[in-house]
Amino acid sequence: MEIPKKIIFARIGWMKHYSGSRSDDERPTGGGSYNEIGLGSEICNFKDIAGEIYGFFSPPGRDTAGKRVVNLNRIAPSFTRDELSDVTVIFVAPDDTADVSTRERIIGWYRHAKVLRVWQDDPTGLRWTIDQDGEEVRALYNVVVKKKDAVLVPPSLRRHSIPRGKGGMGQANVRYLYDDHGKIKLHDWMKNAIEYVKSYNGENLLTNPLAEMAIAAQAELEVAAGYESNPKIRRAVEERAMDAVKEYYLREGYAVVDKSRTESFDLLCEKSGVKLFVEVKGTRADGKTISLTAKEVELAARPQVKMELCVVHSIEVSNDKQKKAKGGALVRYKCWNPKDHDLQPIQYVCRLIPT
Repeated sequence: MEIPKKIIFARIGWMKHYSGSRSDDERPTGGGSYNEIGLGSEICNFKDIAGEIYGFFSPPGRDTAGKRVVNLNRIAPSFTRDELSDVTVIFVAPDDTADVSTRERIIGWYRHAKVLRVWQDDPTGLRWTIDQDGEEVRALYNVVVKKKDAVLVPPSLRRHSIPRGKGGMGQANVRYLYDDHGKIKLHDWMKNAIEYVKSYNGENLLTNPLAEMAIAAQAELEVAAGYESNPKIRRAVEERAMDAVKEYYLREGYAVVDKSRTESFDLLCEKSGVKLFVEVKGTRADGKTISLTAKEVELAARPQVKMELCVVHSIEVSNDKQKKAKGGALVRYKCWNPKDHDLQPIQYVCRLIPT
């Protein structure tokens, strides 16, 4: 895998939209003690300002004046100027609803960004936050990127976790690839994260603000169809279904690649030069009704795509804290096109306009 020459991991607080404080997304959570009282400047990290994004993260180093500074020569060894261009910035935030071991999640990234050594006051007048005295102030920034080069993953799709402790992100809010001597330290989790960013083809909340609403609507439909509403049970059921379907295609002689984190289908299965795009659904119910996203329907309808659907139904889940799933019956639908079944567009997503 080709590694980008300039890359940095930055931890920030968790939000949905990062486009300023709003009633459904008031403040960042986690990301440092500052967010316990004030509102960190990452609150505007994906706010579109005439096609530009002004981002912020808090590096550990300080200059002689006490200002926080980014160690740019640990992104590009021997670099001495105050602005470094063409950097990939991968943002990580803590999801408090997840288990401690997988809490740190990739929430989005910038490509071809310009990173500043010292943070600056907002030059646009359109980015505001609250300081620790409760005063409204202009948000700081130390990264600039074009909107077209920024991706914000919808909260329900933020599944790629990053290790936090020693060898992972560590305690500081910044993780560099290079040490102070210009030697690269490329851990496996870094390679996996970079590959995830490189291959991601899912929804971008920055360019499709309705994406999370559509995903939430899909979840409601699945519950109505007998699918699971409890997040822990839901994850256990999904994992069991994925494992069962992977094992099935491996037994059938296919090479199997999990694409569920980056694509609008789950598995890519290949044998004798033939590629199958496989959608996986898991449920504790009878599996006679499933819910589909618009992207899933669109992909399955493409004539050049060989699509299959596998439904693993009647999965059993333990009643203990771990919520372990087992069993289930697998039903395979070959040459699957949802339009060949009783496909009903029963719900719309309506974004209300203030009157």
